[in-house]
Amino acid sequence: MSAKLLYLAPRGRPDIMTAVSFLCTRVQQPNVEDWEKLSRVLRCLKSTKEFFLTIFVDDITQMYSYVDSAHMAHHDLKGHTGGFICFKNGAFAAKSKKQRLNSNSSCEAELIGAGEYLKQIIWARNFMIAQGYKMKPKNHINVAKRKFSVIPNK
Repeated sequence: MSAKLLYLAPRGRPDIMTAVSFLCTRVQQPNVEDWEKLSRVLRCLKSTKEFFLTIFVDDITQMYSYVDSAHMAHHDLKGHTGGFICFKNGAFAAKSKKQRLNSNSSCEAELIGAGEYLKQIIWARNFMIAQGYKMKPKNHINVAKRKFSVIPNK
């Protein structure tokens, strides 16, 4: 069931991505709490099956990214990072995953998360440039309510 949800989440239901990503880390040794979490996700999907993902663009040359991390969210004390890229309205690239490194604080977890997600942001920007769009000089990356402007045009 987790694999089916893992297929569905990034393609049409990014709202369940964090829960699905966490459930996938517990496939080998699920406990009663994990079954309850899976059941909650399935109930959520059943009650919101009429919802659909809407993506529209205000300005295709201005990309926004949002990244947030949780410190020690997993049983092995690793953090969890989630983020998405949009053109002001409607996420087109969402991601949620367990961090590869342990962190000493929530601030460090935020930096690890931003560093892990930055590869996808750079790829998306380069993809848009390769399609012929002249991207604005700065992309905005919002990390846990702290805003950074990075990746200037060359």
